[in-house]
Amino acid sequence: MNSIISVLKEDLRWSDAGDFTIKNGDIEDTRSSPGMGFRDECKRRIKSAMGDWKLSPKDGASLWTFEGEPNNKETWDKVSYRIGNALTSGMFLLTSDFRVVVAPISVDSIGIRIDFSEYLSSTLGFIIDQISVVYSLEGNRPYFVS
Repeated sequence: MNSIISVLKEDLRWSDAGDFTIKNGDIEDTRSSPGMGFRDECKRRIKSAMGDWKLSPKDGASLWTFEGEPNNKETWDKVSYRIGNALTSGMFLLTSDFRVVVAPISVDSIGIRIDFSEYLSSTLGFIIDQISVVYSLEGNRPYFVS
């Protein structure tokens, strides 16, 4: 199955809190921003915990489970694996569509970068920028840089 079948090209815009966003008095969508629906779905899966979404209970990286873990290669590998599972759940993406890189940025924080394949960008018809996340292992939720 080609990953393009399940990738969202257009969707409603959601706030970081999970609410619809309003623009000019109407519910905002992603039609005017190619790739925004795709990026929003990736971010939702990374930020969410499994069970957060009743219609997609297996979606979500559940990064909160790494709170209190040491900032070492074993934890980075687990985070990378968990994000990979979140992005491939339900055949949203294939493992060949992306690469997850995790590295320390401070004593208790990690930087996470998700790079997408050129093949995926050409298949979708728009360039997919990387997604960057800063996550504190002390107990803070993900903070998205871009």
